[in-house]
Amino acid sequence: MGAGVASPEGSVARGSALTCARLLIALGVGLLLLAALFGPGWVARFHARTPLTPEALAETARSRLAFAAAGGALLVLGVLLGRGALRVLERPRRMRIALALLGALLPLLLGERLARPFVERLTTLLEPDAELAWRNRANAADTYWGVPARIDARGLRAGPPARAADARRVLVLGDSVVFGLAIADEAQTLPACLARELEGPLRTPFEALNAGVAGWATWQERRFLEREGARLAPELVVLVFVLNDATSPQTLTRFGGGTQGVPLLYARPPGLPDWLAESGLYLAARELALRRALAADSPAARAFAARLTPYHLLLEPDSMRVREAWAATQSELEILVAWCRTHALPLALVVCPYALQLERPELDAPQRVLARFADEHALPFVDLLPALVRAGREHGWTTQELFVDGVHPSALGHAQAAREIARELCAQGVVR
Repeated sequence: MGAGVASPEGSVARGSALTCARLLIALGVGLLLLAALFGPGWVARFHARTPLTPEALAETARSRLAFAAAGGALLVLGVLLGRGALRVLERPRRMRIALALLGALLPLLLGERLARPFVERLTTLLEPDAELAWRNRANAADTYWGVPARIDARGLRAGPPARAADARRVLVLGDSVVFGLAIADEAQTLPACLARELEGPLRTPFEALNAGVAGWATWQERRFLEREGARLAPELVVLVFVLNDATSPQTLTRFGGGTQGVPLLYARPPGLPDWLAESGLYLAARELALRRALAADSPAARAFAARLTPYHLLLEPDSMRVREAWAATQSELEILVAWCRTHALPLALVVCPYALQLERPELDAPQRVLARFADEHALPFVDLLPALVRAGREHGWTTQELFVDGVHPSALGHAQAAREIARELCAQGVVR
């Protein structure tokens, strides 16, 4: 056969190379189009929580970069292969290996980067605790609900340092509201805002210790105070009560529920390697398995579906389940009050509303229960519901501006809550 005539085998190989080149070019163009479309606006349309957290925004940017890089690489490879510049891949065996690798790796890349913006990282900020069920992990720095947070050596969320060595110390107990869920700037959390608000009228420096832990209820806050209160040496304790504090204990196995604690579901298990903990596919599979377990007709799923929620406190205040929940909660509050009085430590009770209550302030049955408790025990009491409703009307703020979801105040909500707490503490003579 002449030198200028291609062999049948060579023609077949070249034809296969051209087919492969067209496939690579098509895949490359598809990935580049996906990179162009996969922006924050598109992700927000399908995300479970908006506005997107900083973590979701960052992962969206990484996914776009990965799609663009992979698409560009495949496009270049396809063009080069089509022009015969990659003779090494035209051999059938090598081409089969290359296509097999592409078929295995490309779906993994797509699945990983498509899933990652929609799932939350497993946080290292929380750890199990035999007595408290879970707690903040000392000296941890990580993200939670998509925003960064730091925990100091005492197990408290880090905040702005006291501006004076002799600053008056306030210990603020609570759950994720006090912790500042979705608040990235530690200086904008409720305790930090409260310290600044107290400093103004009293003309003295204050330090507010943020003892909030995601998911905690009154029984945990009481036990934490008994265990750590004396060592932290505050001159005032402010207990911020959120409506789910009365209902969440019933989901725990120690109180007859079916979970070890919802926050632990989003905490990284000990020993889980970093590469797996950061995998979008792993996190998505874990989330789907959790949802399937809760949706299944199992005892745990049925118990979860039938659980008492804070909305029962609002809509069915006279039901037996609600009364039982309040009885258990008030028993814990009484122990907490007794501990503070034994240690000559003033205690103020603050009630933070749900977002729904700003739109329907007549649903204030929980606030009335706690107001009666405070009156019976001669406790300083601050109900934030009227103040937040009034602030919204005076300034034209919407509920969505004051809250990031149905439970957690925004930075603006924290600032307004702190202002009202400081005003009431001064007016009631709790601080002078």
